[in-house]
Amino acid sequence: LRAFFDSTFKGGANPNDWMNIIHAPTSGFGLRSASGPARRPSADQRAFYRENGFLLARGLVPLSLIDQLRHRLRGLNYRVEEVATDDIEKKIAAREEAEVTARVLKDVLSQFIRVPTLLDWVEDFCGKDVLSLGAMFVRIPPAEGHFGARLHQNGYFIPVEADEGRVVSVWSPLEVATSGGGVAEALTVLPGTHRGPLLQHDLSAHEQGALISNPPKGVNSVSLAVEPGDAIFLHPRLLHGSQPNRNGRERTELVAHYASAKAPFQDR
Repeated sequence: LRAFFDSTFKGGANPNDWMNIIHAPTSGFGLRSASGPARRPSADQRAFYRENGFLLARGLVPLSLIDQLRHRLRGLNYRVEEVATDDIEKKIAAREEAEVTARVLKDVLSQFIRVPTLLDWVEDFCGKDVLSLGAMFVRIPPAEGHFGARLHQNGYFIPVEADEGRVVSVWSPLEVATSGGGVAEALTVLPGTHRGPLLQHDLSAHEQGALISNPPKGVNSVSLAVEPGDAIFLHPRLLHGSQPNRNGRERTELVAHYASAKAPFQDR
């Protein structure tokens, strides 16, 4: 999954934007937080997810936290590179800047995966013992011709058996994507494709416009308009992708992957 996003978001994603930590399967995982009554998806929402493979939850992430995370991320240098110089002080300064960026990103992602309202819903999908499979901070530049993320299935990149009740991904924007004065559609999903198998993905074909050589035919896509605080829950086999960034500014998103601690790992 890291290789996919590195190849997709040129000038955007970076290995330092990731926290690929697998938590040991012990009860609780330190992820839960007692902060009031649990919010859970309704019976109708559960049925919608089972039928379509995705679920949009409005206002699930507190805006106060979104503002806090945006503030912490503002001004970071995400493209710190090795300084080609013999000046030791410059090399040290560049290394320290890279360490600061990595530390802030890790802290931000750690906060995001522990949002109590998110975890209440994640538990509804995965059960009480929740395993964090990592999180990503994705930056999509407003480049002309930048096509966002091609259609893919998260389950192809996650080394866990991708069945119902085992794995779920959460996608949440940090900023409003606007177009023509309104909220733009940022994520595209193909409802019902989660009922099919995991398809073969070819990362080398991404620049040619495809990750999947044999996408299902006759499936209508749905584009979702979301705002900060919203969260989209994605089945691991659901085909989905992000829309091109037609804003005049960078678009940023947070993505987290969760699994049941009882889900068997698979070699990929």
